Amino acid sequence: MPERYEFVSDRLSNTDSFILTEILETLPTAIDHLKNRKAGRYQIESERDIHDLLFLVVKSVFKDARCEENTRKHASSSKRIDIVIPSVETVLEIKYVRNSAHAARVADELFVDFESYYVHKDCHKLIAYIWDQKRLLPDRYNFINDLRGLRQKGNTRLMVEVMVKP
Repeated sequence: MPERYEFVSDRLSNTDSFILTEILETLPTAIDHLKNRKAGRYQIESERDIHDLLFLVVKSVFKDARCEENTRKHASSSKRIDIVIPSVETVLEIKYVRNSAHAARVADELFVDFESYYVHKDCHKLIAYIWDQKRLLPDRYNFINDLRGLRQKGNTRLMVEVMVKP
């Protein structure tokens, strides 16, 4: 009956950003499952481990996702963006907090990234995904609030979101 159905694609067309957020939010649960497998456990020991797993999941949903794409040269150097998703105009920057000394530097690393990513054509939103499994960041709430928000450089605007997991 025509009056009793709806096209799901029409209803869900603006939810790609929501789906990406859900992937990022639930990744720790997926990793816990992999850690508890009987046959070979997946260990998170580096930024590369998080990066590879996250790219695998993101790519399975967002076909246009690209891995490790360089920005244009800016001030005679370019930066490498971890994951670019043009369909949602979003880039992901992944950080793995290695030790307490690195925890003290993560915010500064992100500020450099924020300044470099303005020049990328597909970057209107940047999600900083910080994996802090040892809970070395001293004040997660203020860390997140100090980094997130709208940034503007000239006419270019960049919305920054910050997620700290697990």
